[in-house]
Amino acid sequence: DDNGHSVSVTAEEGDNLQGLYEQMGLSAEEFAAQFGIEDMSSFTVEAGATSFDITSHVISNSGFEGGASNSNCFGFAAFASGATSSENQVQGVNFLCTVGATQTQSQQTGNIAVWSYTCNIVGQGIGDLGNVSGSPAHARIFIVTNSAGQGQYLNRATQGAPVTVSTDVQVQSAYQSISRKWQEAGFLMPGIPATPTMFWR
Repeated sequence: DDNGHSVSVTAEEGDNLQGLYEQMGLSAEEFAAQFGIEDMSSFTVEAGATSFDITSHVISNSGFEGGASNSNCFGFAAFASGATSSENQVQGVNFLCTVGATQTQSQQTGNIAVWSYTCNIVGQGIGDLGNVSGSPAHARIFIVTNSAGQGQYLNRATQGAPVTVSTDVQVQSAYQSISRKWQEAGFLMPGIPATPTMFWR
């Protein structure tokens, strides 16, 4: 696009077109029409070589800063999904109202993935600010599930971080790193689920 931001998927060993178009919420016919494939049955998927630009299915706004930004994970997800007209910080407790998202049981390209706190933050002096149980702790935009069964997400991990693609495992690792910093400051941080709750808008 005009800003140079795009999201592409490249085939891994064992991948097929059906696995991709179903995750994207498309029929075989819709996928073929969009990507100019005349005969789906004879199309050969080559690991490491077959690639598709699926930017329009992942994000609605591509005018974000790809490098470091003062925005946070919620601000990025809200802007990239088309819920806000500019990318600014959004507080977790306000996130779902900001994006106007509806929970869904499906895992589809472009869904907003939300990990919520499993209990409250405990620590001296935190008061009501620690009452976060059930509130969003982190948000990313779902791309696809890879051949290892790991969800892959487009995200700005935290304030000051660049936009990257990460997996479920990397989400947990990043959250644990943030939690350790809070713990060093004397606060007991709640965990987050291994897999997110999906929302669409």
